[in-house]
Amino acid sequence: MAIKQTKDVAAIPSAELDDWGPVELPVSEQVMDAEISSFVAGHALFHPEEGDTIDIKAGDTVYFDNNSRGTWEVLETVRKACLNYKRD
Repeated sequence: MAIKQTKDVAAIPSAELDDWGPVELPVSEQVMDAEISSFVAGHALFHPEEGDTIDIKAGDTVYFDNNSRGTWEVLETVRKACLNYKRD
């Protein structure tokens, strides 16, 4: 088993990260698998198709059920760690 740890992720200079380029809209229609995301930097709003807007800032952890639909509004570049998993 390989175990990897990255410390102080929010402090890594952006220049040291891979540039994935701009995000095209829409990224996808939905989050297909369930996802738990821990936000380590940035600020964004998630506008779900149903329910209230979720205001997400660094330090927050958010659970998205499978097939979550909505629109992201990124207010400040976001860094997050996420775990996706299949949920029936």
